[in-house]
Amino acid sequence: MEIDLDGHNVTTPAPVTITEPHPCKHPSGIVYVITCTRCRKQYVGLTVKSLRERIN
Repeated sequence: MEIDLDGHNVTTPAPVTITEPHPCKHPSGIVYVITCTRCRKQYVGLTVKSLRERIN
């Protein structure tokens, strides 16, 4: 599966681009969108755990 990762921290409206290592200072409370690069379907989620823990 090929995916694009973009997210927004719910405490600030600024977009967060997911890179390695994880740049966000707020490990949870991130609304994220995972988009399939083949079919463009999207999954929207909200982290309770850290985003790194949720994605892995």
